[in-house]
Formats: sequence, structure tokens, C-alpha cells
Amino acid sequence: MRGDVRLVADKYDMAITNYNRAINRRDGFFYYHLQRGLARKELGQTDAAFVDLNRSLELMPTASAHYALAGIAEQRGDTSAAIGHYKVVAQTGSSYSKAATVKLAKLELPSNPGAYIPRACDADANGNLVVSVRNDTGMQITGVEIAITYTDSGGRSLQKRQAIRGQIPPGQIASVNTGLGPYTAGGNCPAEVVSARIVE
Repeated sequence: MRGDVRLVADKYDMAITNYNRAINRRDGFFYYHLQRGLARKELGQTDAAFVDLNRSLELMPTASAHYALAGIAEQRGDTSAAIGHYKVVAQTGSSYSKAATVKLAKLELPSNPGAYIPRACDADANGNLVVSVRNDTGMQITGVEIAITYTDSGGRSLQKRQAIRGQIPPGQIASVNTGLGPYTAGGNCPAEVVSARIVE
């Protein structure tokens, strides 16, 4: 309890002393390792924090340990490990879930925009293809670009890229008329989201 009080008060060195004593008395309790790991992370002692947090996960998986380890992985440039931890946290329904989802979107959007920006295809009155996208990242996005694969009159498979101009707020839908047709509504959607970025 003393360690927790000092951790909240940003007295990290003193908190670590308390957690050291607690661990000496009961090494098998996940909470002491977790809290010491969080305190060490705040002090920039990332190697020691990494060991403590992983030890806490061995004893009891928690969202807070995964979230802290994701932050350490980001600092180290280990994007793959960070994504792995954030994915675990995002599915927990904990107080960290929303923040983890946002962090995950920032890390994955450049390489996998379609996972966060679903698309749908429809036809306008003239039978031209209209592509709509929805922003599921939880953040404002811009630079959305779609790639449409189609067959020309000569039977050749071609691809056309088209930008959706402007910014798209979280949860909102934006559309673009590609001018390509004829497209039959309800048919296979030939468009994919290939790029997007977070508005900083």
C-alpha cells in the first residue's frame, strides 16, 4: 500500500523500495512485480521494467502490463511486439482498451489501412462505380487512397488509383465516384483501401 501511494504521488524511487520489500516477502504475487515495473518505466529504467512486467505476466496476465510493455517496445522500435501487446489490450474491455486501439491504429494504418477503413461499392444513376469508406480508427484521417481493379474493353486487367479528398472524422463515411462502369450494385467490390494517415 505504501508503494501504491508513492507511485501515485510520483515518488518512484520510494515506491520501488516498498515493492522490493514486498517481493522479498512474496515473490509469487504478480501485483508487486507489475507495480515495480511501472515505477521503473516511469524512471526510464526500461530494461528493469521489461523484466518486472514480463514476470508479472507470467504470474497473471493483465492489460496494464501488456500496455506498458507495448510502450517499451515502441520506444525500442520493435513495432511488431508493440502491435502484439496492444492487440491483447484492445480485446480486454479494460480502461486501457480504447487507448490501445488508438495506438494500434497509428502503428498498423500505414501497412494495413483496410483493417481500419472498411469500404463498400455501389453504383450511381449511370451505373458508374461509387466507393465509400468509413473511418474506424477513432482518429481524424486524411490521405485516403483506393485502388480499383477492372477489366478494359480489350479484356486486360488494369488498376486505377483514386484519392478521397479531405479529412474524414472518426466514424464518418466519405465517398468518391470513380467514373468507371458499368458496375452492378451488389456485385464484387473491386476497390481496396491502399493508403491513409492519421491527422496529427
